[in-house]
Amino acid sequence: MSVSLAIASAVLFGVWKFGIGQYRGRVSPYAIVLVTSLVGIAFYLVSSWRTDAMLFAPKDVLPGTVAGICALIASVVMLKAFQRGKLGVVAGIGASSGLVPLAYSLLIGEELSPSDVVGIV
Repeated sequence: MSVSLAIASAVLFGVWKFGIGQYRGRVSPYAIVLVTSLVGIAFYLVSSWRTDAMLFAPKDVLPGTVAGICALIASVVMLKAFQRGKLGVVAGIGASSGLVPLAYSLLIGEELSPSDVVGIV
């Protein structure tokens, strides 16, 4: 299941980056972040309402806030890079963001299976 979700995420991020790259310079990065954030919030609220599982665990508030701020800054920076650079170059460099969780995983001692290595490649 996790592999399927990771593949779906990669495809959706690829489509998002391609779409943004095609419309760079025509739409404000801040408008794009606002729209994507609103869609994300709406999806979370509808999903939570349908499953009756809206949770805000106190221990997750600080890490979630930090992650949200990082995602916001990263999105704006990525969109500004798309406005100024070539689509293929920016998307390729942006894809290296997957190295951060990989490095952390290795630092805490998680072993990589052969399927993990294939996925990384």
